[in-house]
Amino acid sequence: MSQFSGRALIPVLFLVLSLTTLVPVSAVADSYSWTLSEALSAARRHDPELRRRALDVVEARGEERSSWNLLLPSLELGSSLSRSMFDEGPESPWSTGLSASASLGLSPDLDQRVRSRTQALDAAVLDQRRAYLALTRRVRERFYAALLNERRIEIARRNVELAEQQLEQVRALYERGRASELDLLDARAAAISRRPELLSRRQVLASELSALKELTGLSPDDELRLHGAIGSPEVELADEEIVRTVLANSLELQAAELTLDRRETSRSITFRGTKLPRLSASYSYGPRISPAFDAELWNDPETWRTGSVSFRLTVPLDPLIPRSAGDNEVRAADRAVDAARIDLEEQEIELRRRAADLSSRLLVSREKLEILEEAAEIAAARYEETLAVYESGGVGLLEVDDARADREDAEIDLLQERYNIVMTLVELDALAGGAILAEDIE
Repeated sequence: MSQFSGRALIPVLFLVLSLTTLVPVSAVADSYSWTLSEALSAARRHDPELRRRALDVVEARGEERSSWNLLLPSLELGSSLSRSMFDEGPESPWSTGLSASASLGLSPDLDQRVRSRTQALDAAVLDQRRAYLALTRRVRERFYAALLNERRIEIARRNVELAEQQLEQVRALYERGRASELDLLDARAAAISRRPELLSRRQVLASELSALKELTGLSPDDELRLHGAIGSPEVELADEEIVRTVLANSLELQAAELTLDRRETSRSITFRGTKLPRLSASYSYGPRISPAFDAELWNDPETWRTGSVSFRLTVPLDPLIPRSAGDNEVRAADRAVDAARIDLEEQEIELRRRAADLSSRLLVSREKLEILEEAAEIAAARYEETLAVYESGGVGLLEVDDARADREDAEIDLLQERYNIVMTLVELDALAGGAILAEDIE
């Protein structure tokens, strides 16, 4: 009996093993708990744009460090075997030869071409820095938007709990005959009306966390908790100092200045390479014998006594003609420089305007913050007082609900203004190339 049971168990075990190999094991979601600094570090490790910019910097640095190759001559080695088709003499129609040549062009734009490689490296480094700051700004915006909605959810949840407690109190009073049926209906309506708002805020929070997960490389199923608060970071800079800091550190302004420098270098290369004389030196060496494979001729010293050195000075004449192709190239380079200079001037004006606007906005927000903090304290005290008066029968349920709504509005306004201050500082920091805020502004 036991032997039969053991044999019958084998197919069952085989079936179980087969099912475990065929059915995929569901991925277990990970849990993360991050501060702003940790979220920024994760995003920088994940971001593919930063990795691409790093590769661009490596390539540009290699080009810049190998600028010496612009001075290398052009070298050629060759051999030839030829046959004369019409030679009917006693000599062999076959001949062979060797050739070697070296040429070096001393272009007047050589130093500018070297400089252009250095500028290309500067541009690559600047683009990497711009991508770094752009990512930092996006992560900060998503992080603090999520914190804002978490705090709004806390306020909504507290109001739901208060409304539920109020409903229980009114129901108890109703059962003792001290509250009307209308009071009970109002309390139920107030408790129910709070729930959809709580669900809506949870949906907004989920959307913000999803965007932050995408930036930091997390899976949508991963659990993410944030540690931080929406405070009001102090910036020890006056209005005029903020504007100067932005202008001195703006990566956008640096990019415009670098574009102007590169356009000027390109114009110099175009002018020198098009209109100035060019000097070149060359050396050629080409022994040749016939018959092709006569060993005695190859051993003859006279065969190897060949070669020539030449120097050439070339003066292009076409570009000297007004409106010729070469002259138009130089004129186009001049216009490109003028356009880059105009762009730089416009960029500086726009940065100055935006920095002044944000600085003024920051000043007004800080003044409003003091008023809103006092308003929130008054609204909270008024709610507690109204609730106490209601419990003693002095006011109705409607007054209590109005006081609770006023306190919620005051808290939301205060929270929103703190968030506005942080976002203004984040935008200023992006304008100033990261010179306004510290790495972690919690």
